[in-house]
Amino acid sequence: MAHVNLLTSFTAEELRRIVREEIKNALKSQNQQQRNLPKGYLTRKSVAKLFSISLNTVDKYCDLGYLQAYEIGSRILFKESEIEKALIPVKKTRGEIPHASIAISVERDNVAIRGLKFIGNPNPMNEYYYPIERRNEKLKNLEIAQCYFIGNKNAAPIQGALFAQGEGIHISHSIFYNCKNAVLSFLNVRDFALSHCIIYGAYEAALWFGYGKDADLPFRFHNNVIAGCHYAVIGYKGLHHNYNFSNSLFSGNKYYLGVNGDQLQPDTINHPTENNVQKGGKVTLEEITVGSVPRNYLNLSPASAGSNLQAGIFK
Repeated sequence: MAHVNLLTSFTAEELRRIVREEIKNALKSQNQQQRNLPKGYLTRKSVAKLFSISLNTVDKYCDLGYLQAYEIGSRILFKESEIEKALIPVKKTRGEIPHASIAISVERDNVAIRGLKFIGNPNPMNEYYYPIERRNEKLKNLEIAQCYFIGNKNAAPIQGALFAQGEGIHISHSIFYNCKNAVLSFLNVRDFALSHCIIYGAYEAALWFGYGKDADLPFRFHNNVIAGCHYAVIGYKGLHHNYNFSNSLFSGNKYYLGVNGDQLQPDTINHPTENNVQKGGKVTLEEITVGSVPRNYLNLSPASAGSNLQAGIFK
């Protein structure tokens, strides 16, 4: 059976409503023994259905601490309230900056966000808009995959598509289009990875990485297309040995590297280690036409430079 990821947008409350409905439907579909459960509990089978995973994977999630199981009599059960939180471990908030707004604020470990489309915020009172934020640098494991972030600096700007700190930030197969900044990650950024992404038209920077001593942490950067940006990568001031770019294309950017110090300026000190990195070439995207919206919307066109890198939404 084919699995299809739908690219759409939901508010946090809409996501919670969808999850609650799925939980109710899962309960209704069980047999009589299932319906005789203690109130507020779910079986392994129900949890597997809600997460679209196997029973073995449910057990693995329990071993890893992602899910909490309870032995009640001879049965292994899960609290419905905890499963709902595991499915939607985020909330909508205005953020700590009074003039900023955030669509999704991640506030726990082990979160995956896949297949969503975020557009800019047209409210002129929100000077800063971050579709996804994880401010707490003590958190671990955040996966962003197959997401669109589409801004317009004159009508619906995105200050930073992803503002995330802490360990285990993995971003893949996503498209950042005309955002002021695509990815900002500063504190405790161990095990950071950016791969198979298209970052186009970032009018400040594609990637901000590291601050202070954390600027020297290694990161993985491969199979990306960075095009038409003001800065490709901005790091903290000083000499760093962690810039290692592979199998990627940089084209049409005003500056390759920048320095986040007393003021933002080009980096003339650091020289990245490059493996199969192309600089230059015409990057073209599949855009909407009068006749249709292409299936590969905002992905690289077949004739584009970098089309061999497998960057973009599709894996």
